[in-house]
Amino acid sequence: MNNINDKDFESIMPTAYACLQPLLKSDIPLVKETIDFLQSKNIDCQAKIEAERSFFLESRYKLINYLLNKENCNQFFEIASGFLMRGSELSKNKDNVYVEMDLPPMAKLKKEFAAPYQSSNWHIIGGNALRPYDFCDEYFDKNKKIAVISQGILLYLTAEEKDIVANNVKQLLQEHGGVWASSDFTCKSFLNTKQVKEMNAITPRHHFPLFETQEQIINYLDKHGLKIKFHSHAEACDLGLMTLPKAHKINIKTAREYLKDTTVGIVRLK
Repeated sequence: MNNINDKDFESIMPTAYACLQPLLKSDIPLVKETIDFLQSKNIDCQAKIEAERSFFLESRYKLINYLLNKENCNQFFEIASGFLMRGSELSKNKDNVYVEMDLPPMAKLKKEFAAPYQSSNWHIIGGNALRPYDFCDEYFDKNKKIAVISQGILLYLTAEEKDIVANNVKQLLQEHGGVWASSDFTCKSFLNTKQVKEMNAITPRHHFPLFETQEQIINYLDKHGLKIKFHSHAEACDLGLMTLPKAHKINIKTAREYLKDTTVGIVRLK
């Protein structure tokens, strides 16, 4: 695919802002500070705060962190990283290198906000997940494993664009070893829910092929020389990671039932 124009993808950016307010009552770092900063820039962060949607966003963030901690990786590359401050957590360990990439306007804005919190092992760069040369290897030790992270980008891409991202991630895993932790391999049955449809209304980039079944996901990744292990978001409830059910005065069993069909995939080379 040639002539990738970043502006074609900028309509996705508001979906990142809309993920913040539903997390305001969680213990995820810097959510309120981020909202205050964006509002000072006249960026709309308003979003409906259904309890279920907030559970999905909290469990997605926390389960990815939990699963990556078990992989013993010290190098992290998050693509289309949005405006959650995962870097503030993963860079606390000085042995870690955390690099996040988003479209240049998003990266510029995030660097401005993150500057007071940023350490030398937390890098924010502008780029596009569809361009292989944007997968900057200059930050990474080729002799150490890497964990690639994505949480939402594939939903807004065409079939051809999805293939490009999968191949780019595969190339990184071939060079370093490691895993791809992604919430993007969740089936269409959940992605048709009311909460996700409301997110899709924020951007025109959502009328693209979605995965119908886990078997289809397995076969898709197999074509790219990759394999996946699925983890239900409900695991975040079982592990005691969730704070928002209590904040919304909703039973953890109810939250677990809502999350059971949403997944984080841990993807490896075959």
